[in-house]
Amino acid sequence: MASVRLENIHKSFPGVKALADINIAIESGEFFTLLGPSGCGKTTLLRTVAGFYQQDSGHVYVGDKLIDNQPAYARDTGMVFQNYAVFPHMTVFENVAFGLKTRKIGTAEIKERVARILEMARLSGLEQRTPDQLSGGQQQRVGLARAMVVEPQVLLMDEPLSNLDAKLRVEMREEIRDIQDKLGVTTIYVTHDQEEALVISDRIAVMNLGKVQQVATPWNIYKEPVNTFVASFVGNTNFLTGRIESRKGNSAVVAVGDSRITTPAGGNAPETIQIALRPEDLAIVTDSADGGEASLIPGTIEKSIFTGAQVRYTIACGKDLTLVVERHRPEREAIIPVGTEIMVHIPAGAPMSFHPETGERL
Repeated sequence: MASVRLENIHKSFPGVKALADINIAIESGEFFTLLGPSGCGKTTLLRTVAGFYQQDSGHVYVGDKLIDNQPAYARDTGMVFQNYAVFPHMTVFENVAFGLKTRKIGTAEIKERVARILEMARLSGLEQRTPDQLSGGQQQRVGLARAMVVEPQVLLMDEPLSNLDAKLRVEMREEIRDIQDKLGVTTIYVTHDQEEALVISDRIAVMNLGKVQQVATPWNIYKEPVNTFVASFVGNTNFLTGRIESRKGNSAVVAVGDSRITTPAGGNAPETIQIALRPEDLAIVTDSADGGEASLIPGTIEKSIFTGAQVRYTIACGKDLTLVVERHRPEREAIIPVGTEIMVHIPAGAPMSFHPETGERL
């Protein structure tokens, strides 16, 4: 186990600024996720840590050791790839033992370490099978076991579950986290899947356009996004634009069409602001007496989508304003028909305020 420190990392390819001023400190034993859309730089950053790419400037430390000039094979990292990358002509045992043999580990120790990691990866009994005799999930566990059996200081994982079906992804992400917890290896994990990142991580770095937007725990990434990109990328969000009508302390009453919303906004907030509302934080009422006027927006149910655990309503709230509201664990008779006129109730504490131009949290 070792900490990882990235200082002022910059990386460009012809015509593309891939990474800009990356500064991240990852604790020893931490499960740290790089999350962002395709092309945001997360895989480039992972490959820079691995030594597959050389940064243009900045430094990479593992523990207190500077590894900028070390080749990939000397960095004491293990890599799990998106496409499994198992050797098709080798058995499961031979695949997992490969890294140990190249390190000149003795036969008895190889057998012991391979057996232990195969048990952790739920591959015991499959030692003599070849990859064509395994499922996709089993092949990915072979790749994971091969990377972990050499006991690297840092485990690097590049979207390892993206080729699996949805149900298997859920199972595998929990297995990966369980194995990581048992071994305690520092792990840097790349994904574009927001739910996967929230479930599996100790902390998350949200990236966009080669820059880190926010580093925080899953809870704070979701509940306290620092800008509109993080708020929109992680989870579903309603964005409204309105004009401040009055201020009191650190809150303001904002006019959004014919409705009024009380939202956090300090004295430095501009007259026009953006408000973000999570669909699960909103409620639907049918009587305006159910809430104060400042927290109600009238609307009509435009669409109702039942997904099993929830109903997702799309609500038309006047010209150019549509809200999405989610109701969890709905009763069949309580599902509101399309066309019903309702009020969207916005509880105190639900709105988040952002600068309309910079996107920064107010």
